[in-house]
Amino acid sequence: MSASLSQESTEVVCAVAAAAAAAVVSLDAYKLAQPPPALPPAQASSPAAEEEVPDRDFGDSFDASISLLPGDKFPTALDLFSISVRNAALRGWVKQPAPCCAASSIAGCFNTVRGLDRQDRDNGAVDAADVIKVMDGQLDEDRAAKHASVARLLGLRDVEVLSALEKRVGEIQDAKGRPLTSRKKLALKPPDLRAALREATDKATAGGFEGVEELEAELWKALDAIYSAADAAKAAGAPAASDASVILVAEDRAPLGAAICTNAGGADADEDDEGGTSAGACGADAGGAIALQRDVNKALVSALQVHIGQLKLRAENPSTAFFGNGDVLKCVRKLSEHLGIQVVGRNYCGKGLKGAKSINLDANDSLEKQEEQWRSLVSEFARSDTALLMHMTNHYCMIYATREWAEPAAPEAGGTIGTSEANGALAEARVGTSKRVRQVLSAKPGQRPSRWLEWEDLRKQMLGWAGYKVLALKIEG
Repeated sequence: MSASLSQESTEVVCAVAAAAAAAVVSLDAYKLAQPPPALPPAQASSPAAEEEVPDRDFGDSFDASISLLPGDKFPTALDLFSISVRNAALRGWVKQPAPCCAASSIAGCFNTVRGLDRQDRDNGAVDAADVIKVMDGQLDEDRAAKHASVARLLGLRDVEVLSALEKRVGEIQDAKGRPLTSRKKLALKPPDLRAALREATDKATAGGFEGVEELEAELWKALDAIYSAADAAKAAGAPAASDASVILVAEDRAPLGAAICTNAGGADADEDDEGGTSAGACGADAGGAIALQRDVNKALVSALQVHIGQLKLRAENPSTAFFGNGDVLKCVRKLSEHLGIQVVGRNYCGKGLKGAKSINLDANDSLEKQEEQWRSLVSEFARSDTALLMHMTNHYCMIYATREWAEPAAPEAGGTIGTSEANGALAEARVGTSKRVRQVLSAKPGQRPSRWLEWEDLRKQMLGWAGYKVLALKIEG
């Protein structure tokens, strides 16, 4: 007996235990049309292979083909087999037209918790393009806030001049053949942006840019003064401030001219946590000049990262690579406001979480604790007002189904296991001990329900980096 999921027939939620295995269960209604070519099974867990596959969904059809049963056979010989399918998610998921997994998965979650078919636009169903518009407005706000902070830090008369800085840094990178919108291995990291900022400053002060107006010239002059003071301090052997130092609050920093003056300081100079002189004080010592350069670089790099994120979001093939969990949850709030509804997002499962309603994963969790965590996940998944959004390696996607079974223990020494339906169904049966297998149905690449992922592997990912989590989106009222 075999089964497949169908977008055409999603009225059945299957939760089957081995105790009911003797009953006649027909799952043929789940048959589906074949989807566009997917990753071969042998490549499914290969990160290198996945990088070569475009991160999007292909074709006009929303059909998906995925076996509900391990090995395409109903595992009657197992001690336990259960599966839960979220049909609202199967009706609500939307295709990912580009590397914009965060936008597509958010749209699918909103359709799911509202019980809307993806094509029910008249009643408010959303797609990736709708979410991208909200994200763009979100980055507009973030960029304006970053620019305002940098302007206060540098004592600029007009915040708009920072658009010129973005343009010049872009020109520097274009000349290198590695534009701001470079992706994957070529994507610009903070050290690359710091180097580009210094190169742009040197080129601007040498008159290398055309069309530099007065306010932009003041910007480059200020940056050149900061870089020159830090260079002189380093040449004099001044100790650099600790890398643990943070950007000083702009309102607590002295005006730019005072911050870079060359007085030796005095009794009124503020002491920072490292025992040195605060970079924002007039009369900052040599170490303070280095700290000031670091603070300015941090603020500028942060602003440039938002700018780059927006450039990628506005590209012909929009990318949401900039968006992490905090940005996703912020987008959920803004999309809710835009639609006039209340959908609340939260970090639900992962490392370092607190609260009774969250699942905090720890490498030392006992098997009993892991069982409890899985039960909580399956219970949350089954809520009709909630959708689970998973952040795995370089990808966001909903959870469409969960399944589990208990594999039989190996025989005692000298015994044998004959060919059986259970052994045939479980291609990856473990030998030596009874084991619970837990899997979630998701997708990678794209959003089309296509891959059963081992929960054990996903759990290891989440334990490896606190950024990988399961988010829960719940509609209120």
